[in-house]
Amino acid sequence: MSLPFNSFLNQKDVRETGQIVTSQQKPIVMNDNEITGLPTPTVDTSAARKKYIDDEITAVETLVTAAEAKIAIESGTHYWSAAGTAFIVLGGTANYSVKDMARVTASTPTVYLQVHVNLPDGAVVTSAKCDGTPSETWELARNIQSGGTKYTMATANLDTADTSINYATIDNSTYSYYFYVELTGGGDDLDMARITYTL
Repeated sequence: MSLPFNSFLNQKDVRETGQIVTSQQKPIVMNDNEITGLPTPTVDTSAARKKYIDDEITAVETLVTAAEAKIAIESGTHYWSAAGTAFIVLGGTANYSVKDMARVTASTPTVYLQVHVNLPDGAVVTSAKCDGTPSETWELARNIQSGGTKYTMATANLDTADTSINYATIDNSTYSYYFYVELTGGGDDLDMARITYTL
């Protein structure tokens, strides 16, 4: 066994086990010599090679970077939208046509339309809007799932956004959410619905 620092050790310090133990638990002074050939550490008291430590630091940094990227993606401003053709007809004349694969146009009055809104639980709605014929109105509402009581969250004319949101925090365990639009004039359009929200 080669010990470049053996002047600091007594022969009794090198035991048959191959372990080096200083007499009276004194420190080993390496005088800038390296210890090489260390195995991968397996217990808390094992010494570790520089490469092992560097690899562990890199692995942790990679995890931190991925976590930060995930947080950046999930936080901030998000959008939900639905084309006019995603709305279902609740009643009225149900006489309408589809234009441009997305727009709903009432052929004769009145057409009642609704689309369900699916947002992440805990999302906070900051703005809502439906595009279409400005003389018509839209409403964003929530219903208690058990009783059906409706609460208006936002409302305005088509092509106008409402940012004064009531009950802005989404609670999917208690409520369901939807847009409601009435097209009361023949030729009136519903183009799309859009929600801006944060997490």
